[in-house]
Amino acid sequence: MAICAALAIPSGRVAFAQSFGGSPPWGPEKPILIRGELRQGQTFEYPIGNGLSLTLTPNDEWELGVAPSSGGDDYSGCVNEPVYGPKASEIMAWHFQPKNAQITPGGVGQKRWFDFVLSSEDNTTECNNLDIGLHGRTEREKESALSEWGTHVSGRCWFRPVSVKLSDGPLNQQVIESMKFEAECALHGALELWRLPATYVIADGFTGWVTVYYRQKGQPELPRRSDRYLVEIGKLAAVYTSSDLREDSRGAKYASKDGKGYATHGHDQMIWGWEVGDAESCSPYQSFFVGTGEQYRKSGPNPVLENPEWDCSKVMRVER
Repeated sequence: MAICAALAIPSGRVAFAQSFGGSPPWGPEKPILIRGELRQGQTFEYPIGNGLSLTLTPNDEWELGVAPSSGGDDYSGCVNEPVYGPKASEIMAWHFQPKNAQITPGGVGQKRWFDFVLSSEDNTTECNNLDIGLHGRTEREKESALSEWGTHVSGRCWFRPVSVKLSDGPLNQQVIESMKFEAECALHGALELWRLPATYVIADGFTGWVTVYYRQKGQPELPRRSDRYLVEIGKLAAVYTSSDLREDSRGAKYASKDGKGYATHGHDQMIWGWEVGDAESCSPYQSFFVGTGEQYRKSGPNPVLENPEWDCSKVMRVER
C-alpha cells in the first residue's frame, strides 16, 4: 500500500555535516557490514553506531529491527511500508518455500531494505504521524500528518539471508529453524546523499509554479558545478532532464542569475509549496512556487499536477 504519491518536504534535518557525493546506495558514508548465524531460541544484536543496534529476534516470524543498544522500541517500526501486511523486516517461513518464489518479499540471496530513525523523539513523532494519517478525525488532519510522515527518517539497512533451514512437516506449519545472513547499515543511508542537490537559477521577474521532471528518457542532463546540479528557470516554468535529482529539498539553493539568494523562510520568503513526486510510481518531479506569500496564496495548486497522466515508459529506472 502506497501511502501517498507526493510529499511536501520541509528543509532537510540532519545531525551531521552534509557531504553529498559518492555512489549508491550509501554515498560518502561507510556502512557497517554484519554477518551472523542464528537459531530458534537465540537473539541477535550488533552495534551500528549512535547507541543503536541491528536486532534479529526469532519467533513464529523472525523480526528485524533497529533499537537502542540499551533496550527500547524498534526505531524502524513506524517508517516502513506497507502499512498493512508483511514488511521487509518480517521474515517468515513461507518466504523460502519454492512454491512462493514469485511472491516472496525476499528469499535466499535477496536483499530486504528498511529504514529507521535515530532517536526516541523522532520515533514518537513518526509513529504519531502515521497513526493520525491513518485514523485522523478529518481528511485535512490525515493529509497534514502524512505530508510529515517519513521526514525524520535517516538510517537504512539491507538484510540478506544466505541460507535458511526450515522445519519438517506440512508447509503451513513450517517455521524457520536457523539462518545464516549478512547485512549492511548506515546511519544516514536513507538520506541518499549520493543524489546531488541543485541550485535553481531563477530569471529576473519570474513568479509562478516551477515543475522539474527528472529521470526522463531522451532529455538532456543538467549542467553541474562541483557537487550540485544547476537548474535554470526562465520563461518556461517546466524543466525536463534525464539527470537523477533528489527526492527532497535537502541542500537546495535558489538564486537569481546575479547570485542573489531567494529566502525559503522568514519575512522575505519567496519559495513556497515544495513538493516531490513518487519516482517509483512513474512520477519523478519537483514542484515549488516562486513569489511572495500573497502571490502564493492567490495562485492555488500547481495546475499541471491537478490531473496528471504519467507515462512509465518515459522514466529511467535507478537500481540501488
